[in-house]
Amino acid sequence: MENILHDFNEKVIGLVTNCLKNSITEKGISDFTNDLESEMIAFGRDVVKFLVEYAENIIFKLKDRKEQFESLEKDDRTIISIFGEINFKRRYYEDKETKERIYLLDQFLKLEKRERMLPNVKERLVEEARETSYRKAGQKASYGTEISKQTVKNEINKLDFKSEIAEEKEKTMKSKKIFSWDVETNGLWGKAFAIGAVLYEDGRKVKTFYARCPIEGTVDSWVEANVLPQMVDMVETHTTYEEMLKAFAEFFLENNADVIFHMGVPVEARVILDMHDKGFIGGWDDAYPWLDIAGCLKQAGFDCTSVDTYNANYGITVPQPEPGGTHNPIYDSRAAALCYMDL
Repeated sequence: MENILHDFNEKVIGLVTNCLKNSITEKGISDFTNDLESEMIAFGRDVVKFLVEYAENIIFKLKDRKEQFESLEKDDRTIISIFGEINFKRRYYEDKETKERIYLLDQFLKLEKRERMLPNVKERLVEEARETSYRKAGQKASYGTEISKQTVKNEINKLDFKSEIAEEKEKTMKSKKIFSWDVETNGLWGKAFAIGAVLYEDGRKVKTFYARCPIEGTVDSWVEANVLPQMVDMVETHTTYEEMLKAFAEFFLENNADVIFHMGVPVEARVILDMHDKGFIGGWDDAYPWLDIAGCLKQAGFDCTSVDTYNANYGITVPQPEPGGTHNPIYDSRAAALCYMDL
């Protein structure tokens, strides 16, 4: 034990000396505390690993163990602690009388069979998920180890906290009304010829808007080849762009909510300007602010160009409207809303 304490003191002294030399003398106390935190976390992992393997060696040398259990072989095991992942080796033993095989170290440490995440990490997952999101909980529960959003959900389900978390998230959701909309245009800079919108309240879709008009002018070649073939069964509801715009403006003004779209410049932005210029919405009638969820995705570390990628990665199913499939603007409106509510 004296050797262990001596090694511990040497490690701490060396750690602090290096932090002082590299941080305080060059960058100041702020960087020193950052470096010290990182070093202490790494040191914590080393200490836990050392103590675990030290306990294994003590068990191996015990007289009672030798009388009852025969040592077979060593296996690797990995656990996720608050200090991050810790890898260690432990012996597999066989009871000389019953022939039962067991990891005595796991029993001593109260590690369940195939348990990878320690209980205090799971507790952190739950606490963080209550306050923020499953994704952020997975990032913060264990230093240097990012736990997937799906794993967080699974662990919460196992711990029977699902209903509690769901209730808290539902309370937050019930305070939100979300108006999500999308436009199909004749090329990136062309006029709109189809508009779709959905209104979500309490996390449920409660209203839908769809409108389509003839394309004005020459049809964009990409739109002709890739969009229109999927829209052959989508009826034209208005004879002119102006009529369609007016109908959408009326629907928009009826619903006071957080207004979102995905990558709304220049497509949705032009529709907003046209509604204002034609007098369908007033100077103070438009939403403030307009929420482009591309920024939300970017800030959260995801591909900001695709809500479909996010939804697919996190198992979010977007109902496809008929007809039109993914080129029905109602589809993109739904996809954006479901992504936004999950972030």
